[in-house]
Amino acid sequence: MPTHLRRADPIRRLLRATLAVAGGIVLALVTVAGSYAYLSRTTAVSGGTITAGSAGFTISTASAVALTGLYPGATAYGSYTLTNTGDVPLGLTVSSFTVTPTSGFASAVVIDLAVHPAGTTCATAAYGQVTRTGSATTGTLAGPLPSRDRYTPGAATPSRTLCVRATLPADAPDGAKATSGSFAVVIRGVQP
Repeated sequence: MPTHLRRADPIRRLLRATLAVAGGIVLALVTVAGSYAYLSRTTAVSGGTITAGSAGFTISTASAVALTGLYPGATAYGSYTLTNTGDVPLGLTVSSFTVTPTSGFASAVVIDLAVHPAGTTCATAAYGQVTRTGSATTGTLAGPLPSRDRYTPGAATPSRTLCVRATLPADAPDGAKATSGSFAVVIRGVQP
């Protein structure tokens, strides 16, 4: 065989082998890409009901605070039970706080509010959440007021104790002495 043909044989064989491998790769890619199967199924749901939750709470008197008989330097305590009657936890805020009569008594008495776990003894509780001095109200109530677990039958309805402390300072003006008064607080609950 001529020499130039012998030299071409290994090159031809290498070229054929390269083409065969490249053809195999292309065939494999085409086969693999075309073999993905996506199965799907659609089913309708009927008879479903969606019900919106609710927000609500009640305040009941456990032991009312008496603003009668306060003398300079005296403190009176009271407690109220806050119960969440809705389905969502509530952040609590004081939207109005008034003391009557609007005489020297109202400007002198200091009333503190604080929300604590149910059953807290208000005479020993920590205060400083909301304070009303004169006509100014400052601070925010601790919260939130948790909601009941509506998915657990018989779950307890969560409640908190609202503690109230009324103090007539020792340096109260003469117009505040030998008087009595009352207070009203409007508490607002909002889903956080």
